[in-house]
Amino acid sequence: VRDAGVAQEQITVRRRLDMRYLGQGYEIEVALPDGIDLKDAFAALPALFAQHYEQVFSTSFTHMALEIVTWKAAASGPLPELGRDGYVLGEYGTQTAAGTVAGGDAQKGSRQAYFDEAGGYVPCPVFDRYRLTPGQAVLGPALIEENESTCVVGVGDQVLVDEHYNLVVEISAVRLEGESR
Repeated sequence: VRDAGVAQEQITVRRRLDMRYLGQGYEIEVALPDGIDLKDAFAALPALFAQHYEQVFSTSFTHMALEIVTWKAAASGPLPELGRDGYVLGEYGTQTAAGTVAGGDAQKGSRQAYFDEAGGYVPCPVFDRYRLTPGQAVLGPALIEENESTCVVGVGDQVLVDEHYNLVVEISAVRLEGESR
């Protein structure tokens, strides 16, 4: 988190343990109190576990041995600051929620793609997902590529980019009425 540029005083660390009575087949998550010294935490574990166990099962067995099955630590910093328009205000200028600078020509080329409703392979425009901007519409057939996936826009369908950079797809009425795809 520090390597990402978050100041030490802005980092929050949550420590949690999955615990159970010795021999049980299920665990209960126990959060360690913020700011507690680890030596004090070990001494407090039986009481913390008994409290959590009792909340779940309405009873506890303080005479039974405990097991710690999993140790968990999660470090986090503050959420990024968003501008009024939904953009992340970053060190490198305004960025979209998708993480890259929007704008410019979103169409990056075209290629043949198969669409049964078009009768086979047709020329299909290919768009860069990260360059699409709010209010922009894409009429299918089209392909919208991003790092993780590709959105295939069917013949006659339309994609609208909303104010939060979501792709909102409107399926054509012809296809909704049952025509084959």
